[in-house]
Amino acid sequence: MRKSFLFVFLALFAIGATAQEKFNEKKSYIVERAKNNWFMDFSVNGNVYLGQQDNLVKFKDRIAPGGAIYAGKWVTPWMGFKFGLDFTQYKGAAYNQSGNFIRGNIWDMSRLRYDLNNVYVQKYFAFNPNVDIFFSMMNLMGNIKPDRVYDIIIQVGGGFMVNSGNKVKPDYWHGDIGYGKHVYYAPTLNIGVIQKFRVSEACDINIDIKGGWVGNDFDGQMTTIDNGTQYRAGDFTASLGIGFTYNFKPRKCTQYRPWIIKDTAESAACYAKYKELQAAKAKVDNDNKALRDSIEYLKKNPTLVRDTVVVTKTELKDMPRTMLGYVEFANGSAKISASDKAKLVDIAEVIKASPNCQYEICGYADNSTGSKALNDRLRNQRADAAIKVLQDCGVSPNILKKATNDGKPGKGISPRAILINQYDCK
Repeated sequence: MRKSFLFVFLALFAIGATAQEKFNEKKSYIVERAKNNWFMDFSVNGNVYLGQQDNLVKFKDRIAPGGAIYAGKWVTPWMGFKFGLDFTQYKGAAYNQSGNFIRGNIWDMSRLRYDLNNVYVQKYFAFNPNVDIFFSMMNLMGNIKPDRVYDIIIQVGGGFMVNSGNKVKPDYWHGDIGYGKHVYYAPTLNIGVIQKFRVSEACDINIDIKGGWVGNDFDGQMTTIDNGTQYRAGDFTASLGIGFTYNFKPRKCTQYRPWIIKDTAESAACYAKYKELQAAKAKVDNDNKALRDSIEYLKKNPTLVRDTVVVTKTELKDMPRTMLGYVEFANGSAKISASDKAKLVDIAEVIKASPNCQYEICGYADNSTGSKALNDRLRNQRADAAIKVLQDCGVSPNILKKATNDGKPGKGISPRAILINQYDCK
C-alpha cells in the first residue's frame, strides 16, 4: 500500500517538474516571504470507514459527520503546505467481540434493520492531525493567475489517527461484559482533490474529496488467513465535504526580477565608450551628409570631374588611383550589411557622375586565419558582392574591374575588406 502512495506522489512530482520546466519559459515567481499568503480552512464533511466486516451495514447508514480545520501557506503560486486536524465520527461492524468501540444492541437495533447475528456494532470518534502539501494544477499546467476563479488542487499528506481516548467496554449480545484490546492511535496517509472557487480576494469556497489509509488495527479488526496468522493490510477512509477558506494579508505573488550589479569602474568605462561611439557616429553622419552634398553638386556639374583628373596611359598596375571608399566584412563572410550597402549606394552615385573613369573593386582577406583556398574564395566573393550592388544601382559593368590582393588594404582598414579605386579618367 505504501508503494502505491509513493507512486502517486512521484507521479504528481513529475507533473509538477514538467510544468515547471514549461513555466520557466514564460514568467518566473520567487518563493514568498514567511509572512505572505497564509490562510485558514474550515470544512464540514461526510465520512465513511472501510474496514473488515463494515460491508455488513448498508453504505448509506455508515456515513457519519465530521469536520476539519487547517492553517496553511502558498509558498509559490503553484505549491504550498498546510497542517491541521480532522475530527470525525465513524460507524461500522465487527466480528471480533474484543475489538475497539463495540456498541452492541444500541445502534438502531430496535428497528431490526440488519441481520447481525454474532456481529457487534461500532460507533466512535477519531481525530486525525496531519500535514499536507498541495499543488495548483491550473497554475502548474497553464499561466499564473492570482485571481483565477476556478482551480483544481491536488493534495497529499500523512499523520496519525487518534480515537477519543475512552477505554471502551465491549458489550456482547448475550449480556456478558469483557475487556478487549484498545488501540488509541495509528498512522495515516491521504490523497485528495479540492475544487476551489474564488469568491473574493480574501475568500474561497471549496469542494473537498479525500481518500485515506489507516493502520489496520485501529478499529480492532484484522484479516485472518488459513494458518491462523493475523496480517494487517490497513483500512481505508473516504470523505466528501464543503469548506471555506480565508486568505490573510499580505496576499501577493512576486515575479522574479534578477538584480544586475556592475562594478563602478566598469560602469564608468562603459559610459566613456558609449560617449566615444556617439562622437564617432556624429562624425560619420557629418561625413555622409558632406558626401551626399558632393554627389548632388557633381550631378549638376559633371564636367568638373573630367577636367580635374589628368593621367597618361600606362600599364594598369602603374595607373594612379584614388580610393573612393571601402567596405569591411565579418570574419569568414562575404555578406554586405545594410549600413555598408547604403555606403555602396552613395559610391555608385559618384561613379555614375564620372562615367569616363575606370573603377577597380579589389577584394582582401585575413591571411592570419583560414586556408589559402578559403581566403582566395573570400577575396573573389567579396569583390563580386560589391560589384553586384554597384550594378544594381545602375553602374555600367564596362567600367568596373574586379581584382584581388593577398596583402593588406591599408592603415586603419580591416584585412577583411574591399577597396573601390578610381583610375584612368579621360
